[in-house]
Amino acid sequence: MPCASLMAEGQKEQKEQINQAVASRFEEVETLMSEKRYDDAILLLVKIGQDEPEQMERVQKKILEIQVVKGRLNELFEQLNKAVAVVDGDKAAAIVSQIKENYPFLNRLDKNRLILSLSIIEKAVDDRIRDEYFQKAQVFISEAKYPEAVGVYREGYTSEQYFDLTTYRDYVDFFAPNKAPIEKHAGDEERQAQIWEVYSSVAPEGDVVIETLKPVLDDWEKIVGRVEALNITMAALLESGEPESWDAGLNTAAGLLEELDNSRTLLDERGRELAGVWARLYSGLQDTPEEFYYERIGEFLYGRNGRENTEGILFTQQEFRNKTYLSLVQLMGKRLENLIQSGRASYLAGDWNSAAAYFGTARRAAEKLLGFEPAKGNAAGIDDIWITYGRYALESLTIREGLNTLGEGLPSLEFTELSAIDLAALDGIAQPIEKSVEKARELRQLWQNAETGLAALPASESVPSQTLDQNLREDLESAIKQFSGYRLSLYLNAIAPFYRQLESLIQNTMSDSLTELKQYALEPPERHPSKTLEERLPPLQARIRSNEEQLNRFLGVVEDMLQRQPPISNPEEVQKYGTKAEKLGTFVSGYLSEVNGIEQAARRYVNTARRALTRGNNALQKALSSLGEARQAVKKGQETNNINYFYQAVDAYNAASDSLDRVEEAYGEIVSSDVDIAENSGLLEELTRLRNETNSEQASVAVSVKDNAIVEGRRAYEEQSYLEGVTVLNQAQSFWERTYGEPDAELTAWTIRLKNAWQALQQTAIEPNDPLFSEMNQYLNLANRYFTEGLRLAEKGNASDSLRSFRSAEELLEQVLVPFPGNESALLLKQKILRETDYDAWAASARELIRSVLIALNQNNRDAFIGRSDRKGLYSDLLVLRKIDPNFAGLNQSVYYNRGLIYDVEVLIGRIQPPPDPQAIARSRRLTEKARKIWEAVGTDGASQALALLNKALEEWLENTEASSLRNEIAVQKAPAPIPAELQGRLVYFDKFFAEEDFSTAKLIIEQIREQFPAFADDPRILQRLKQVEARQ
Repeated sequence: MPCASLMAEGQKEQKEQINQAVASRFEEVETLMSEKRYDDAILLLVKIGQDEPEQMERVQKKILEIQVVKGRLNELFEQLNKAVAVVDGDKAAAIVSQIKENYPFLNRLDKNRLILSLSIIEKAVDDRIRDEYFQKAQVFISEAKYPEAVGVYREGYTSEQYFDLTTYRDYVDFFAPNKAPIEKHAGDEERQAQIWEVYSSVAPEGDVVIETLKPVLDDWEKIVGRVEALNITMAALLESGEPESWDAGLNTAAGLLEELDNSRTLLDERGRELAGVWARLYSGLQDTPEEFYYERIGEFLYGRNGRENTEGILFTQQEFRNKTYLSLVQLMGKRLENLIQSGRASYLAGDWNSAAAYFGTARRAAEKLLGFEPAKGNAAGIDDIWITYGRYALESLTIREGLNTLGEGLPSLEFTELSAIDLAALDGIAQPIEKSVEKARELRQLWQNAETGLAALPASESVPSQTLDQNLREDLESAIKQFSGYRLSLYLNAIAPFYRQLESLIQNTMSDSLTELKQYALEPPERHPSKTLEERLPPLQARIRSNEEQLNRFLGVVEDMLQRQPPISNPEEVQKYGTKAEKLGTFVSGYLSEVNGIEQAARRYVNTARRALTRGNNALQKALSSLGEARQAVKKGQETNNINYFYQAVDAYNAASDSLDRVEEAYGEIVSSDVDIAENSGLLEELTRLRNETNSEQASVAVSVKDNAIVEGRRAYEEQSYLEGVTVLNQAQSFWERTYGEPDAELTAWTIRLKNAWQALQQTAIEPNDPLFSEMNQYLNLANRYFTEGLRLAEKGNASDSLRSFRSAEELLEQVLVPFPGNESALLLKQKILRETDYDAWAASARELIRSVLIALNQNNRDAFIGRSDRKGLYSDLLVLRKIDPNFAGLNQSVYYNRGLIYDVEVLIGRIQPPPDPQAIARSRRLTEKARKIWEAVGTDGASQALALLNKALEEWLENTEASSLRNEIAVQKAPAPIPAELQGRLVYFDKFFAEEDFSTAKLIIEQIREQFPAFADDPRILQRLKQVEARQ
């Protein structure tokens, strides 16, 4: 037992020691993980699993935990690959920072992955930076700023923006073995040793070549400055200086161009040396060398494959050299062409001496161009093209000088009149011209040969080789054409200017469009046909006749030419001018026909205006006669105080106004036909004067007529002759409106009173003049017989037959009540039948009638009592009830006046007038007195305010005679002011356009009247017209 116990204790102690060792090893794993040394931690866990199989489950869990952490590393590498793929350097750098921070102890595979990604992104960034420099340089090249472009290229290959090193020395200083390993190949000692050996033996040569590039470029920049300064001087010299003054500048330019070529040659040599260094590096490193500036400098020197030829320093320098050369030769070529064109202009003008001087100077300029041959062959063949150009320029000048001498012998042909043309003398001039034609043809052949040579030159945008003296062939052809045809050319040269003169004459005298003349003579709103006939047409017709005579004379000359012996060759050329002249004659005839049409239309308008003037004068005489009758009637009325004379005056004034309306219509027709006849007729002035006199005289007559109409209206109201009273009042109102331009409030109030009373009686009786009077009377008579028969049968106790008679009577009454629902006779008989047949129902309907009447009275519901064509009113039923039973309960009660319901209703509907209201009478008198004080204090200035108060006074008490008299007094004093003639004329225009339904023009006229005549802006006669036209728009 003791031994067993001891063994057990020993085993227990041993087990505890093992557990402590395992725990210590797992603690070491945790330490490695905390230090982010995940690969070492996995290796230790594998060892633990091998040594302690019972710990395998714990080991596996810990390995899985580490793999999760390392899985995040794979995700970062995937993100890095995507950033590298789209060349997103910033994002790639951020991801690399995360990897280095979270996984500082990468295994070799992950390190290589990281180095590869960095290499790719660095290369892409390098390419992008280079592209930026190339694009910037291309902008300068497109603007022909070649030195600036070279500067950008040079800045590009010396920039420190790139990721990689620059020269071999920098490489050595950074990657020396005693300082640091070569980073991109850390861990690959064999590759590192190879790189170091190759660069040590080859790369230093590149540093030497790069050092020699700088002075070459510095020299080139100095030469460029001298070239640009020279270009400015030479541009002014070549543009205006004599060719002899060009020599010094051209010699200097040739020397500078040669220096530019030499500089470019040196740069090309250095570039080729760098290319050799790069090739040896490439070969020594098995086609995968490190990136130095050597290759980059080569790209900036020569450009890149697949890019534009001008990309790169050497190409750009060549462009600058060519541009410098071309700018000089182009200036010389431009000066040469200008001299040729100036000489041509003098030649065409017949100034042979000036032409010869220009052509001589041009010859010397062409010789200078031929002598300028700097650095032959370096301008890609352009030098040869310009030399050939100069040679052909000399040939063209030889031909020009010959053509110039040819023109010196031409005769001068000048004729000032058609009759001065001597056809016989023209024949004598033909012989020397024929010799000139032959010489011009020889010169044309010479230039054709030269043009063939020019066409064979290679095309170049920089050299206008095929446009040299492009007008020479044209001038040669023109000379041949001008001198050919012998007599024909002479004849044509003789008559052509005269035809042009004739054509110009016709255009100058007849080119004006007749539109303005038509507008002036014939088109509204202001036609002037009489002035057109008297002032404008006669001189125009005289010019047309003169043009016809000139045309006939010209056609006679053409006919004489065609009849010459011997005949003219190609007579159709002469006949062309005859044909043109005939076309001009057709134009003149058409023009004359249009003028004659205007004349005829003008005469029609003048005749219309004169006929209207006759009608207007006749109507004016009638108006004067009627106005005299009216004045006589007024005088008698004032002497006798007989109203009938005033009504006679009204009729006479109305007749005068109607006649003045005819005058106005006639004047409107005159104005629309000929404003000049209208202005000279004096009709408008007479119309205005008589219209104003009529309106003024009618003012007092209108008051008398109005007062009489009110008396007649009152009588008609009392006698229930409502329509007769309304007719009288309407006549008075019409005369009042015609006089004052607006209705009278008092006449309006009386008219409404009579119409209301008349309306209350509508549908209660059938007038004898009604078409249904006879038929309705038969129905009523027959219904009365049936009613009487029913009463008789009821007295005998024969109820059924009695009821049948009553029903027959009701059927006949319905025939009457359909068209006349308020007929009192029919309603009375119908109620009698109901009372006999069903007294209770009749009594109930009577009580309901009383109730409805009371409600309507309390609500002032006048319409409830008035009958219509489609219904009866309560008033008819009340009259029937009173006839059947005047003492029926409630019929004699009153709501307002204590005289029974029917009295209250008749007041409400206007059938009778209520007793005067003392308070209303008092208010009316106060208003009248207030109006009188205003009128007496300020007169017409307070007329509107006083009239407004008087209108309110009459509303309170229509029988206020004092208010009525004061209104009449004010109305007479406030009668519309006389209308001036100018305004009357504008109103004539308004009435004319309104009658023609041209409402927009009519409204424009009335608005202009209100603006131009502010004193009449609110005149009733103006406002009435404004309302008329606004209602029609």
